[in-house]
Amino acid sequence: MIAINDEGAKRLMCAVVLQAVRDYQAALRHYNISKHKDREIEFKKVIRECELFFQENIGAYCGIDGEKIIMKIRADVAESLDDRGIIMEVPENDD
Repeated sequence: MIAINDEGAKRLMCAVVLQAVRDYQAALRHYNISKHKDREIEFKKVIRECELFFQENIGAYCGIDGEKIIMKIRADVAESLDDRGIIMEVPENDD
């Protein structure tokens, strides 16, 4: 069995958060530029799952404000879409 030390645990937590950021960015981007409306449900699901992770779990991982992360990622994606002449839309939560 492999033991994980504190440094290994921190690196793993950072990797999990980084992957969630990448997934959220990609889902927001694809939701707004995809021509395949049949995939819209998939993109919405990833967006919602990432938002829940940021809102409910990220504090346990890093002690940072998940809402600030969401707003920063949305602003970055909106800016990159705006450069392409696309106004970003964020799907409504269906909860």
